[in-house]
Parts: sequence; C-alpha cells; structure tokens
Amino acid sequence: MNKVVLVTGGAQGIGKAIVLELVKNHYDVVINYLTSNKAAALLEEEIKKNYDVRVMTIQADVSKEEEVNTMISLIEKEWGGVDILINNAAVDLSNLFHLKTADE
Repeated sequence: MNKVVLVTGGAQGIGKAIVLELVKNHYDVVINYLTSNKAAALLEEEIKKNYDVRVMTIQADVSKEEEVNTMISLIEKEWGGVDILINNAAVDLSNLFHLKTADE
C-alpha cells in the first residue's frame, strides 16, 4: 500500500504542485483546503482520471484544533492514518513581503 500524504492548502498554487508531484510518484494524497472547493474537486477529478493512487479532499481550517482533529480522525478511519504531513496552508495578509512583521 502507498504512503498517505496530507497536504494542507493543497488545492491550488504551490500545494497543488506538491500534490501533483506526489501522485506522479505513487503517493496517496489527502488534499486539505479551506475555501477552494471547486479547485479541490477539479484536482481530485484529475488525479482519479490520470493516476493509480487514492485521493481524498477534506475541507478544514487548520488554524482550528477541533477541525484538524476531525480531519485526522476521518483519514485514520478511511485510510489508517497519515504517514507524511506537508504543512503548506498559509494566510497571506498582503503581497508586500518586505512590509510583513515577524508575527505575520
């Protein structure tokens, strides 16, 4: 059985690129997303059509412990757990990186 990788923020951008590399290398993937419902569904469909791996999408806010616990419980129930975690989810408060504070 393939290793299970959870990618937070995995529906678009860098997260999507990570997910696609993982499935190309025969990893099963869990795509976590917060608001990118359509992008997550399209990516899941693309993976199911083109790769021989398992894929699951889960909407959860990773800044909320209860939602993370629910997500992990679902993955454990369906697939036995997570082998690899890629924490990609982030909030970008502006496009001006040089103006960000350490807290941001």
